[in-house]
Amino acid sequence: MPAGVAIFRDVEESSAIDPAFVQGYVDTMAESSYLPAFYGNPVNGQFASAYCEAVASNPADAAAYFFSSENEPGRGPQWQAPLFEATSPPCASRTVAWQYGEPGTVGGLGPDRPGGYCARTGICPNVDTDEALSTLPFWSLGGPTRPGALFDAGFEGGTSGWTVAGNTTFAVHDGPAGKPKEGVRYAQIRTSSRPGAISQSMPVPTEPGQTYTFSVWVRTDLSSKVPFVGSIVLFGLGSTTEAGSTSFRAVNSWTLVSARFTATAPHTRLVAAIYLDTTRGILDADGALLVPGVDASGGRPGPDAGPGPAKTVAVRR
Repeated sequence: MPAGVAIFRDVEESSAIDPAFVQGYVDTMAESSYLPAFYGNPVNGQFASAYCEAVASNPADAAAYFFSSENEPGRGPQWQAPLFEATSPPCASRTVAWQYGEPGTVGGLGPDRPGGYCARTGICPNVDTDEALSTLPFWSLGGPTRPGALFDAGFEGGTSGWTVAGNTTFAVHDGPAGKPKEGVRYAQIRTSSRPGAISQSMPVPTEPGQTYTFSVWVRTDLSSKVPFVGSIVLFGLGSTTEAGSTSFRAVNSWTLVSARFTATAPHTRLVAAIYLDTTRGILDADGALLVPGVDASGGRPGPDAGPGPAKTVAVRR
């Protein structure tokens, strides 16, 4: 099995699970070349409480990927796959896959839905039907997919995946009135004292000489009349802490800001952060991205090295 893909621990409704198991699984996977992930029910059973207790004691556990078995509108063919509406645990999580139908499911796309596929044809695929976001690093027929690293980098799914400092307010707004840089949503961030911050921790191991670039589009909110000052930082964490940073002075038009980090020691994870130094006003952010950059030897990643635009793909298992 190729390195860099997620291994999902199947937690059924009847499974006995506690916070120590969640913590142990994430810690053990961090020592491997694979990424921690769970399949489970975020509504019924013990998974949600065990997972959220683990995250409360160690927020880094929220970097694990989650495959949700709820809700289940019903089975159907790929061309009838619903929009991605997986139920997440009631705490920070990276919900990247969704089992929206399985044999025995009623309603939704299933036979009880008037005009649905099963009602029209009298048959339904006798398999679970699932969807996965492109940020899920799974093993496909074409080889291992590359994770998007940053979860919900364009804020299209809301604020999930991001950690917010206590002095900071973080919300997501729809366009086109606000004219997002990408997609239909963008983030609005403000702070009551400096520095304010939002950040995201990613289980991306690095070796000496490897380079990553964190970038984000920023602007002073259109309602503000003064520039907004801040910085973006990309940390490498592990036995030592290193960072690359770039300061910015945002104005009323979108400006791309990038920070490059080259590891001089091995690290187990990366943390991307946006810091706010202006207490009066709102900073808009959109289109964040984390990609491999030029390494110390001058080599460049291949054309598929970076994550593509946010999208949803339907898969079956």
